[in-house]
Amino acid sequence: MKTDICVQYVERLNLSGFAASVLFGKLAVLGELRVGRSDAICYKALKFYLLLLDEGTPMTVKTLAIASDHGGVDLKSTIAETLKKRGIEVLDLGTDGSSSVDYPDYAQAVAKAIIDGKAEAGILVCGSGIGMSIAANRYPQIRAALVHDRLSAELCRQHNNANVLCLGARLLGEATALDCVDAFMSTEFEGGRHEGRVAKMSCSI
Repeated sequence: MKTDICVQYVERLNLSGFAASVLFGKLAVLGELRVGRSDAICYKALKFYLLLLDEGTPMTVKTLAIASDHGGVDLKSTIAETLKKRGIEVLDLGTDGSSSVDYPDYAQAVAKAIIDGKAEAGILVCGSGIGMSIAANRYPQIRAALVHDRLSAELCRQHNNANVLCLGARLLGEATALDCVDAFMSTEFEGGRHEGRVAKMSCSI
């Protein structure tokens, strides 16, 4: 494929809400292709572009609730805007400034939105992601996963059917965080042997 055609596909993907860093992260897995790097990138861009046309943006939810404390507000805003560009309805539950707030309040807000059926999934951001994940997992209906890279984000969906993604704004770069969000939103639960294990996590003691 010609380079100018490849650029057109990449531009279309960016217009669909994929940051350049995330896009080229996707296209960089080229080990299985015995062609030049330029041709491989074009191939991957075309393949993903066709997926968007044929199946829509590969998201597993239509509405997502998002919240953060003061330590994650900037990353939360970036994630929210990226998801909106991809056609996801985003329910932003705060916080919206740098004033110190308590992360359990925002974890509860996202959990309640999911439990009440206002959102199918959620994203929580704080400084490390640890406090948010602990607070969110107090609710039996919530399966919150603290992740640090794309693989952990994929596995939390495939094996654990996680419905809340937790991120540490002080530990992750923006590109990595967006890659985690993309993996979380586009990866399906595998079911099978994982069904019973996931069911046990929602049982009361």
